[in-house]
Parts: sequence; C-alpha cells; structure tokens
Amino acid sequence: MLFSESERSELTREDYEFMTALFSDETDAYRSPAEPEAGENVKIRLRTEISPDCHAWLLIKDRPDPIPMHIIREDAFFSWYEAEIVCPEQAVSYCFLIEFGNNSFLCRRFGSVLMNEDRKIDFSRCFRIQPGFHTPEWAKGALQYQIFTDRFRNGCEGNDPTDGEYCYEGSPIRKRKVWGDVPDTDDFRCFYGGDLQGVMEKLDYLQSIGIEAIYFNPLFLSPSSHKYDTQDYRHIDPHFAVIREDLEPGDGSGGNDPVKMDRYIKRVTSADSGALP
Repeated sequence: MLFSESERSELTREDYEFMTALFSDETDAYRSPAEPEAGENVKIRLRTEISPDCHAWLLIKDRPDPIPMHIIREDAFFSWYEAEIVCPEQAVSYCFLIEFGNNSFLCRRFGSVLMNEDRKIDFSRCFRIQPGFHTPEWAKGALQYQIFTDRFRNGCEGNDPTDGEYCYEGSPIRKRKVWGDVPDTDDFRCFYGGDLQGVMEKLDYLQSIGIEAIYFNPLFLSPSSHKYDTQDYRHIDPHFAVIREDLEPGDGSGGNDPVKMDRYIKRVTSADSGALP
C-alpha cells in the first residue's frame, strides 16, 4: 500500500485491513481476455475484502463517467467485482475507485492510495490495455534473469571505461580495479567493466540453472553504469560491445564539455564502436 504518514493516520485499522485485500492485475483472472483486440468485449475484475459497505467503480482515462462494478462471486473472505467494456482502437488506461465506510480509495497497478479532493489520478501508474498486443508464447511463464551488464562479468577488458574518460554529473568517471570492491554512494559513475562478452561466456551456466529468458538493464548508449538515462537507442553502448578503434585515452580535462571528450566522442559516434561481439 502506498500511503503517506498523514494518510496512514487518517485510516482506522479496519480501513487499513480492507486496503490490504484490494487486488487486480493484467492476467486472465482479472482481465478477460487479457490481451484483447480492438472491438472485443473485455471483462475487468477487482478483488476486495467482503463487506456490505463496499462499492466499486471502474475509471477509464478520458471517459468522464465511472462504470459501476457488480459482484460476480464471493467466498468467506473476498468479493470479486466485474465491469465490461468494449476494447477501443487505441491504448487505454484504467483503475478502480472503491468506497468503503467513510473513505474512498484508488486501486492502481502500482498500489493503492487514499482518494481525496486534492488528489489527481495519475493514469501513468494505472492498468493499461494495448489493443492487439500479444505476449509471445515462449515468454509466458518463462523463468527470467535480470542482468545489470556492467556488474555481471568482464569478458573483454579492451572495451572497459578508463579513469577520467569523461565527466558525468559533474565529476570524472572511475574504473574499478577490484571486481569485489564495495560500491560508492555515487556508484552510477563508477564502472566495473562488465559487458556482453561476459554474458555470452556464462550462457551455458545460466541455462544449467534453468534460466529461460534474460531481461537486461538498458544496453544502449548512456554515460552512466546503469544505462537508464539512455541517450541514443540506435547503438549498443560501446563499453558493452567491441571497440575496434580508440583515440588516446582522455584525462577528464574536458569536464562536461563534449567537444573536448575526444575518446568518448570517438566511441559513441564511430560505426566501428558498439558492434556486437
């Protein structure tokens, strides 16, 4: 539950326990079909704690009127509510408004919040239907392994970042000399040298422990170690791939002026940088 301290103080124990039971997701159990086509009827469901004081509505972005939900089944602990819509041509976001006792709550994809007059609905944090999208069959139920590439394995030292190669967030980047060193507080500008060659060297091991799919941190061009601030989605970051030609290493004197970061410019603009192993 995503409550601030002030919101938590407004809730009674009964309210809070009710909120812990709120649940929905984007699987067949709570959206049928889970991946609809445009024009198809879609049943959307919400689970709540069983209570005669509960009322639920489906809220859809850009649709002014809430859609009342009705109970389709109950057991000793929970009620399941349902509403039906026609899948539109374009992507649509939705969440749930629930009244319980004297409070109203929003149930969203990223948790539930206490609803009040000052709160605006952020539909970017809500459930979403993308008409016509279908998850590949091989990915359904696959055991996935997330890889933070710079920290996984250094398979090619020739593409490692160097101390002071460029500045990021006001200070020169650093290359870790010892793989097992404890991270710093500003570790986003500290590099260990992991790369795609290192991943390739461990594919047999990953398969041996049952991994069926790899989920990578971003791999594209970025000045940080985590790569979530991607700058160019057209190229694999050269420190993860093969660098066939480098200029002389920079000394960090270029500061934040990209015109003076010769080595960095070469690595991120040359067609021979960022080639896959």
